[in-house]
Parts: sequence; C-alpha cells; structure tokens
Amino acid sequence: MLTSTDRPPAVKPEHRFYLTALPLGLTGLGITTVSRGRARDDFYFVERIEGCDDLAYQLVKMDPALDGTDKEAECYAVNLTTRTCDCKGWHRWTHCKHLDAITAVYEEGGLS
Repeated sequence: MLTSTDRPPAVKPEHRFYLTALPLGLTGLGITTVSRGRARDDFYFVERIEGCDDLAYQLVKMDPALDGTDKEAECYAVNLTTRTCDCKGWHRWTHCKHLDAITAVYEEGGLS
C-alpha cells in the first residue's frame, strides 16, 4: 500500500516517430510521447549535416516555444555514427528520444 511519502513507480514514456514531407523540399519529424495517459507532440525540421565524416542530422524545432522540454534549445545535433545527441537528456542519461527517432526513421529507409 502506498503512503503519502511513497512515490509512484516511474513510468517509461512510449515514443512514436514519423516523417512527413513539407513544402520547399523540407522533411519534418514528429515525435509523440505518451506517458501516464497523456500525449505530447514535438515537431522538428530534419536536415543532414554535411561536411563531416559521420552520419549526422540536425533537428530544428518548428516552434521553439512549444516543442520539446528544453525551452532554451532551438535545435539538436544527432550523430548516428557515434550514437550521440547534444540534448540535455542524452547528456544526463546517454539516451534520448531524438536519437531513437532518427535511428528508427533512418533504419526504415526514411532518411538518406
């Protein structure tokens, strides 16, 4: 039985990822996070980072005021070669939804 001082067990959020074609040849990435019955959608422009030897993508928030939990960041660099991201979540836990999303859509053939 839980008492008032007990914390409820941690719930790992579920993430769903999808790509969408946008005007002007841009690619959009949607990340839906579902936790405790609530859903949150974050949207990013996706562009390949050219000029480096690694396979890397830049995720630019479509609406920095609404998207993501880090209100200070406007974009994230996700590197599939080194399996890193420069978001706060990756730096804290060495795991994040951005890396999971780019990995998933890349492996499905959605990104080149």
